[in-house]
Amino acid sequence: MAVTAELADQPPTAPSAETAQAEPARPPSFECDLCGETFEGPAFGSGLLLWTRGDEVRAEEPPLCEECAQRVGMGALAKWALEDEEEG
Repeated sequence: MAVTAELADQPPTAPSAETAQAEPARPPSFECDLCGETFEGPAFGSGLLLWTRGDEVRAEEPPLCEECAQRVGMGALAKWALEDEEEG
């Protein structure tokens, strides 16, 4: 009975190498915030949404796929270039 009480107080052990190999780790997946498609692996980029609620500023960085990240980036550069031309 004393052995059982000692084992109950110890943290659980890590899975054995055999268990870890039996269940392959799934790569992370994400849903692109712009097109809605699901992709395997890490996000290629992210957007930046800022808004305020009272005195609090909130930010969110939704994940984007490669194609959408490039479209958003190129669109931002084009707008920035147009604003520079209008000023100067």
